[in-house]
This record gives sequence, structure tokens and C-alpha cells, in this order.
Amino acid sequence: MTRRLVAIPDNDQGEVTAPLGVLEEVLIALVDHDGEGISSGVLADGSALAALQGLLVVVVDVERAPAAQPLAPDGRFELIPLRFATMEEADLRLVGEALAVLGRATVGGGEDFVVDTLGAWAEAELHHHGRVGDLLANFARAHGVLDLATDADAELLASRLQLGSGRVVLTTVEYEAYERLTGRIMAMLYGDDPMARFLFRGA
Repeated sequence: MTRRLVAIPDNDQGEVTAPLGVLEEVLIALVDHDGEGISSGVLADGSALAALQGLLVVVVDVERAPAAQPLAPDGRFELIPLRFATMEEADLRLVGEALAVLGRATVGGGEDFVVDTLGAWAEAELHHHGRVGDLLANFARAHGVLDLATDADAELLASRLQLGSGRVVLTTVEYEAYERLTGRIMAMLYGDDPMARFLFRGA
């Protein structure tokens, strides 16, 4: 099976792991158990749930070891750590399909059970002020980080920032790769939020 190298930011905000944990609970609720749940497709048969759980196992596994602490080339400024892992592309694809199904259910024509389940989780997770669309956007952003296409920047940094390698002073070339990769991650997670730039770069 084809695997993909993914980068997971370690900034203590939980923008990747927390939404995926909630998505797991949603998918558990939607699996068809003895006629309770939805009737067909990747949500009902449990394939999307199994795929998501496979991704979460990988995330939990890499989080057990301390992430390397990257430093800017000046050797002083600490950058947000990145954890790298490989995930099954088939699992990423199935979770993406599940998110598409959930999205379609909210724009009319979806099963009431799906809409009601999403509404209940949106109310619980977003402190009674969020909408289902906000919940789905959180899911999509988290999945999108894992689903970013692997490039030379990710491969370079994965070899340099191995788990447990302590403090690592990046070269100028590596720092430029870090800026490009984290720029892609920030765009997926935060859009144009200026606070994200501060979190990742201090400016």
C-alpha cells in the first residue's frame, strides 16, 4: 500500500488531534449497529471509522517520543516543533470521502440521523455558539494537514528533525524549508490569522 510522509505541528494547540478525536466519536455514532445509524456507504460500513482510527494510531505513536526542538540558524530562537510520520494514503482518502459525505448531508438531502448527530456534536464541542459548518471546517482543516502532498521540504526536515534528537540548529537551507512547510500548514489551519505567524515564527 502507498504511504505518505506527513508533518504534524507540535504547538500544544491540538488543532489536528483534537478535531480528529471528535470526528472519531461522530463516525462511531454513525456506524450502522443493528439498524441504528445510517444505512449505507463509508460511514455506515465502518470503513471510514477504521481508516481514521488507523491515522490516529500513527499520531499517538509519534507523540510518545519527544519531538526534536528546531532552532533558527542563529541558534537561539526556538521554532514550533514538527513531528513526522508516514500514513496510508488509502486511509487519508477514505476519511476525505467521509468528510465529503458529511458535508453533503448538511446542504439538504442527507439522512436526518447524520444531521442530528453533527448538530449535537457542534453544540457540545463549540460551546453552544458554533454551527455544524464550523465543526466540519475543523475536521477538514485537521485532515487537510495530514493530507498535504509530500514535497522535498518535508523530506529534508523529516531526516533532520527525528524524534528524540533534542535541540537542532537548522541551516539556512533547512530554515527556508521549514518556513515553506509551516507556511503550507498555517494556510491549512489558520488562513490569514496573524496570530498563527506569531505562534510559528514570532513575527
